Amino acid sequence: MKKFLCPLLLCCSLFSFAQSSADLSSQKWVDSVFNSLSDDQKIAQLMVVRVSTKNANGVVWYDKEVSENIRKYNIGALCLFQGNPVKQAEMINKFQSQAKTPLMVCVDGEWGLGMRFDSVGNFPFQLTMGAMQDAAIVNKVGAAIGEQ
Repeated sequence: MKKFLCPLLLCCSLFSFAQSSADLSSQKWVDSVFNSLSDDQKIAQLMVVRVSTKNANGVVWYDKEVSENIRKYNIGALCLFQGNPVKQAEMINKFQSQAKTPLMVCVDGEWGLGMRFDSVGNFPFQLTMGAMQDAAIVNKVGAAIGEQ
């Protein structure tokens, strides 16, 4: 048992050290980028900008406005709402290529991606899930939303 345990502990220690070195390297990069920003740019990193909306005519993309916000303010994040997943990916790539600082991307999708993207399956609303008598079903739905 000891012969097995010693190599295992050694491997875990080496992995932990390698991981902490990678974390330290990443942290140094983040700090160097953050320290290169002006005070206004640091504030702009807190801004999350909506990429699209939906009206009676369909999806409206704010590509010109978002591009302007990236250029003018160096915003920190994009929030995805309506649209096709492929178009969303194209827009993210376009905006990332324009950004001086990598953009965080988030989705307003508390009941799954189908809430915002066409061609993606929907899940029940939270009100429905709250009425379920079987917590295991609710847990499975939550896991499936997370996997999306």
